[in-house]
Amino acid sequence: MPEIEPRYIMSDDQKPVGMMMDISIIEEIEAVTEDFGLAEYIRKSDDDDPLGHSKPLKSYRNGKESQERRW
Repeated sequence: MPEIEPRYIMSDDQKPVGMMMDISIIEEIEAVTEDFGLAEYIRKSDDDDPLGHSKPLKSYRNGKESQERRW
């Protein structure tokens, strides 16, 4: 990860009230956060019981039929 070089936004009395970073740094932070969230979701879902074949198939068919009726 590249070095974060923050640029502070100062108030009139010279207290820091905000910070600016390069967009590339922010995008990298977002990517790491999303990857971590996805990994946590996968880890938690591993504890769930696996779905059987018939229930998801029935749900898929019902959704497909309702979309066809809209057209």
